[in-house]
Amino acid sequence: MTFSFKLARRLALNGLALAAGLGAVACSNDLPSDPGSTEDPTLSIAATTALGTRVKTTGNTNILDAPSRTGTVLGTQPKAAVGTLVGGPVKDSLGDNHIRWQVDFDSGVDGWLDRGRLTYSSTPAPLPAGTVATVEVTPTTYTVASRGTVQLAAVARDAGGSTLSGQTFAWASSNPTAVSVSSTGLVTDLQDTAPVTITATT
Repeated sequence: MTFSFKLARRLALNGLALAAGLGAVACSNDLPSDPGSTEDPTLSIAATTALGTRVKTTGNTNILDAPSRTGTVLGTQPKAAVGTLVGGPVKDSLGDNHIRWQVDFDSGVDGWLDRGRLTYSSTPAPLPAGTVATVEVTPTTYTVASRGTVQLAAVARDAGGSTLSGQTFAWASSNPTAVSVSSTGLVTDLQDTAPVTITATT
């Protein structure tokens, strides 16, 4: 009898982090040397956009420590830098009246920038370090003699392919009345049947 074993995957939401910055130099989001920094209202995100939405920059942009034109520049993000909305929108009613959002970028400095410098992104959030991305089950296929057994093994890996130790796996059979699987991954043929899928998850 032939059994096939499939991989189980588990994705996790990226934790949201707020950035804080120190400094004394006040500056706006404007980067005059970069024509790609010009705001384009047709590309900007809606003021009603929910926190947690994935976004990207429309041009090279200064990142501020506050939702104000006079906020301190913490650094810059290049065009198409991807991140997640974690704060805002806030209107700078005492300054330039621009609406700004706080973004947790996937890499580089985090902070506030004009709504006009953001558009939506379809890039998923990266998994936090140490998060299980895949579970590999071996052997992937196996033919077991009638009423026989086979021991399966499972390995959890992160998004980079590194092995994650100390994981506990839950084993399941797609047809437990014909083929059972124990909590340790031992598969037992109970009756002749079509191929059965054994799944391991964390």
